[in-house]
Amino acid sequence: MNKIHITFFSILLLFILADSINLSAAPVVVLEEGNGYYPIGLNLEYLEDKEKKWTINDITSQELSIRFQDSTQKTLNFKYSASNIWVRFTLKNPSNTERRVLLEHSHPFMNKVNFFLVDLNSVIISKKSGILAERNERDVFDRNHIFSLVLQPNSEITTYLCFSNTGRMYIPLTIWDTLDFIKKIQVNS
Repeated sequence: MNKIHITFFSILLLFILADSINLSAAPVVVLEEGNGYYPIGLNLEYLEDKEKKWTINDITSQELSIRFQDSTQKTLNFKYSASNIWVRFTLKNPSNTERRVLLEHSHPFMNKVNFFLVDLNSVIISKKSGILAERNERDVFDRNHIFSLVLQPNSEITTYLCFSNTGRMYIPLTIWDTLDFIKKIQVNS
């Protein structure tokens, strides 16, 4: 009888520890061969910064990292919010070849979109977009906000975005294979 209790509590403890370890892990979007379009609204987490004071270093700290909430919407929509909205997700390239993709935020009327690529809680890339960004600050010039990413073979990268707006806080995000994005632009032209 004692062995059963010990085994049961050991398994229960293992599940509790596994769940707590995963609290600060961003949802993973797996880039599969042959798929060139990934709407990621249901594969991300968000955090509202009502005072607009947090930096990327604050956001990646353990204290704030565990406060992110899972998205339950295909497109995050905060209506008219004066807050900054932080979003995070992880991209995984399981293939043996490099993948070049584009991250599109398709709400062109966003004041500021700040993009951060983080590895082991250190920012390795920082980019800007939004209607208040200078043209030369934007990664890809388009009416929408586009960021180019290169994923090395068999790798994962965690991405953070900070959205700031005086209008509608609407956050439709899509990952595109570069060729599929070009086809989309040609069809819409």
